[in-house]
Amino acid sequence: FDSMFAVTKYTTDQNRAMEIITELVCKTELRNVLQYGVEGVHYELNEKNEVSRKLDDANNIYKMNVSYTGNVLTAYPEEGITKDNWTEIIKQQNLQSVISVLCGSHDALVNVDKNAMEQMLAVSKSYFDRMASCKTALEFKEFARAAATEISAAPYYKTLTNERKDDNSFDTASLKGAITKWYSELFGR
Repeated sequence: FDSMFAVTKYTTDQNRAMEIITELVCKTELRNVLQYGVEGVHYELNEKNEVSRKLDDANNIYKMNVSYTGNVLTAYPEEGITKDNWTEIIKQQNLQSVISVLCGSHDALVNVDKNAMEQMLAVSKSYFDRMASCKTALEFKEFARAAATEISAAPYYKTLTNERKDDNSFDTASLKGAITKWYSELFGR
């Protein structure tokens, strides 16, 4: 990860911590102050609503990594950054957020059935290609219905979604079992 906001288990006030994270992610004003400094002091906005940086008293530019200061989508773009570069920065931050669901769980996944995972990944790619070829909402609905039926009947799906063994212990060869075990040990649920 380049950056991530989180509430640790050591927090004294989870609700307040989440309020602060929400402000960082959702409030444009706070996000831009952290990123660029104070408007009129550290930067000006040009006619395109892009940030034009100013030098401070020490001839240094106040500058933070755009990914470290919150949701990139709520920040002003900088002068000179092309639309494609800005889109790439946003895309990278969003792609990292997909990974965060399993952050810290890599050790928990070592026993997951590799063959079943490879089958699922191959099928996922083919499904993505099939989904992308849908031209209408009706075609997509038909694809989604067929895909759900196919996947739920596949042996690899059953292998990866089994949570418990017959003795009620977690099935760590299953993706669901491994993640559920990891989550319950980490969060006590």
